[in-house]
Amino acid sequence: MRARLVTAAAAVATATLVPAFAVLGASPAGAAPAGNTGTVKISEVGGAADESNDPHVGCSFDVQWYGYQRAATSAVEFEAQSPTKDVDITVTGPKKVVLGAPAAGSQLNTVRTYTPGLKGEPKANQGYHVKLTTETEGTKGNDTKTKVFWVGPCTPPPPPTPAPPVSRPTPAPPVSRPTPAPRPTPAPPVSRPTPAPRPTPAPPVSRPTPAPTDPGTPVSRPTPAPRPTPAPR
Repeated sequence: MRARLVTAAAAVATATLVPAFAVLGASPAGAAPAGNTGTVKISEVGGAADESNDPHVGCSFDVQWYGYQRAATSAVEFEAQSPTKDVDITVTGPKKVVLGAPAAGSQLNTVRTYTPGLKGEPKANQGYHVKLTTETEGTKGNDTKTKVFWVGPCTPPPPPTPAPPVSRPTPAPPVSRPTPAPRPTPAPPVSRPTPAPRPTPAPPVSRPTPAPTDPGTPVSRPTPAPRPTPAPR
């Protein structure tokens, strides 16, 4: 609060007040005051820079640094705490952070996102109990700041749903042609009786050629045979 009042006074003060400005030990505009004034806060990823602390965060979370000197280096370390102290923890994120200068009207130096890989059984309805320790150079007294909070289990994202197969139209069934009726078996030919052979016609009777008749010559008749002699009684 004192630094903000001094900075505001500098905007209206005359050049004769510059020595007093140095005596008060105020920092140049845009820099946090020297001394053990810095702090760290835990927030959900993309949380507001309002110096509030979130004791329950998801698998990934932000660490926010407030009120430190510009270009100070902060070492970052995480460890599991009871009742989940036995889990293995491997954190994805920078282990050393070079802090930037606070923006105008803010004490926020820097924000970094971390994702711990936790192997072990989480606490029901809580998750994993984790402790953050930062050690930042350039502070008076204790350079170490700590925060203890709960981290939700990191469940792997579900595999992408495969695209449904392209629905191809069912081909029309082939046209059913009627089965042709079987042709009737032709009846066997009627067995006709073999006609009896026709009898060979008898050769015509050979008639003797009549002797030519000579009207002038008498017909010679044959001599009758002699009658046989009767046997004696």
